[in-house]
Amino acid sequence: MSMPALGASPADLYIERWLAASTYSERTKADARTALAQFKDWCTTASQGFFIETTTDRVAADFRDEAFVKAGVHFKTANKKLSALRQYWTWLEKSFGVKSNPWMRKSLPKAKAHRIAPDGPMGAERPFTDDEMRILLAGPADLEMASAMRISALSGMRLDEIGQLRVGDCRDNTFSITRSKSAAGVRTIPIHSMLRPMIAKLVGKRDASTYLLPDLQDTGWDGNRTMALSKRFTYYRKKLGVHDKRPGARRSKVNFHSLRRWFATKAEDAGHRENVVAHIMGHESAVGITFGLYSNAQLKRLKLACVESVKLP
Repeated sequence: MSMPALGASPADLYIERWLAASTYSERTKADARTALAQFKDWCTTASQGFFIETTTDRVAADFRDEAFVKAGVHFKTANKKLSALRQYWTWLEKSFGVKSNPWMRKSLPKAKAHRIAPDGPMGAERPFTDDEMRILLAGPADLEMASAMRISALSGMRLDEIGQLRVGDCRDNTFSITRSKSAAGVRTIPIHSMLRPMIAKLVGKRDASTYLLPDLQDTGWDGNRTMALSKRFTYYRKKLGVHDKRPGARRSKVNFHSLRRWFATKAEDAGHRENVVAHIMGHESAVGITFGLYSNAQLKRLKLACVESVKLP
């Protein structure tokens, strides 16, 4: 077992001080704590001292190779954890003069796209098929889940965007998305004619400031209100047999986001311009003519035609 250096400090001694001084979201902070806890567990198993001073390049490389490479962990998951450790040691270097960040250049290489079979374990996640959509929509979903599924399928909205909708954002047959991580995400989407009766019922006579789906619980992480709903949906679709996890994959190729992918596929199959679909979904797009060539009325008509062309199976 490696012996601690004189005056050695536990590797996690300053983690809360580092995170308190950061501008990270609560979720990112939790991920950083998890990464350091995993390193600590590995040090215990490997009879390696868990100290700042004894964490050398060799120790960092051994942890990476044993905890991630040999374990077959997806490179994105591994690199997220290695990045957190690297950033922590960078802070230690700036704050206390700790030399030689052992986590530098330890990231795993990204899998080359041409080596990834689309249907293989590392292939892209996919939209639901029409048959899967029929099963999900006909299943015994509760009101919140049934509403969220239909809104996403007929608008292309993300689950967290649905959770942030307020009554006042659902006026004049339009969804107004006012909170997003990108400028393109702030947008308006015509409410599909099939959704309007449901939305009208959810809105009722409630105050404009109340949430459209009022019973979702805020997790306290970045204002996220849909984490529990996402987990319930995963259980729901698995129970109905809608699952596609390949051997070696880190997760299923279908999830709630597959409703959004289904919308995009149907809109594009209907022949709508890619930049119009991107505008509805909140994606940046430089494809085709720019929106500067459209009047507001033309763009509104294009988006409405696109949304209405999508029909539930």
